[in-house]
Amino acid sequence: MTRIVLDISRLISRVRHARPSGVDRVEMAYARGLAARYGDALDFAAVHPTGLYGRLARETAHAYLDTLEKRWTDPDNTQGERSIASVLPWMKRLMPQRGGVGTAKALVQVSPHHLHDSGKMKRIFDQENARFACLIHDLIPIEFPEYARPGGAATHEKRMETVATLADAVIANSAATKASFEHWANVRGARVPPIDVALLGTERLPSVAPLKD
Repeated sequence: MTRIVLDISRLISRVRHARPSGVDRVEMAYARGLAARYGDALDFAAVHPTGLYGRLARETAHAYLDTLEKRWTDPDNTQGERSIASVLPWMKRLMPQRGGVGTAKALVQVSPHHLHDSGKMKRIFDQENARFACLIHDLIPIEFPEYARPGGAATHEKRMETVATLADAVIANSAATKASFEHWANVRGARVPPIDVALLGTERLPSVAPLKD
């Protein structure tokens, strides 16, 4: 039975890129970590570049993740964006399917991809009927708009509004991010979902016997 569905829309949107961004690496780490923990109880979903939402075949998703990681770590891969024609086979393989939608207990999203579109997110939740957990990386576009792209602050405001309105749980990548989101929500009178801090790049350490003198 599917327990968790991870949205990997961000990684699919980066199919033409030779090198990963920080957000890409985070989504990859969650994909690998959740797969190791849940096995066949984990499924993958995505909003395809065509706009369609649905499930991805597990084998196809893992093959795509393998391909991305090989590309990222290939020292000879110095090209910039790949041509559209070269990635069309993957775009076809990664076309989402309706089968399985609505069978999960929780939908997890760890990138801001499509969070700005609250209408799309509501339609996804209506189809999934699952609890929603999402990761917030930061509120830099809102707090420091001079470091964001033009219009970045307004787009990020929409993302945070979606999180505040629709999320059942929030993952913050630091205590500072948690505080920033709580401050943002309190200033606007927005709802604050339950928030847990999960630091990036950390794993639970194995228990070991103490050293003897």
